[in-house]
Amino acid sequence: MAADTHKQDTFLTIHNSGSTNFPGYTITINDAGSGTLVYEECRYAPERPQCQKEDKTFPLQTFQLSPIRQLLSQIGSIQNIPGHSCIKSISMGSTTNMFYQGQKSGDISCINSSDPPLYQNLKKEVDALIAQATRSS
Repeated sequence: MAADTHKQDTFLTIHNSGSTNFPGYTITINDAGSGTLVYEECRYAPERPQCQKEDKTFPLQTFQLSPIRQLLSQIGSIQNIPGHSCIKSISMGSTTNMFYQGQKSGDISCINSSDPPLYQNLKKEVDALIAQATRSS
C-alpha cells in the first residue's frame, strides 16, 4: 500500500458527546476539505439499531470550508464563543464542542437567538457540517 504523499493538516474537529441512546462522534475536517467521522460506542445498550453506526472517510473537497473559515476569522479565538449552558434532557442531551487552532469551544449546541448573529451563523455552519458528515450513517 502506497503512503499518502499529501499531508493532511487538521482544520477543525467537532466532537459530540453522545447521549444515553446515541453514540458520540468526532468529525475531523482537514484543510483541503477531506475528513473522517469516527463514532464512539453507545454508553448503554450498544446493540440498539441507533447505535450501529459506521465510521466514514471523506475525500478531498467534500466539505466547503469558505463560510466557516470566514466566520472563524471574524471571531478570532473560539474561546470568544459564548459558553453558556442550556437546558437538555438527561437521557437525550449531548454537548458539541469545536477544536480549532489548539483551542476548545464551549457547547456550540447552546448558541441561541439571544447570542450575536456571528455566533448564530457559526452554529448554522457547524450544524451543516455535522449533517453532511452524519447523513445516512
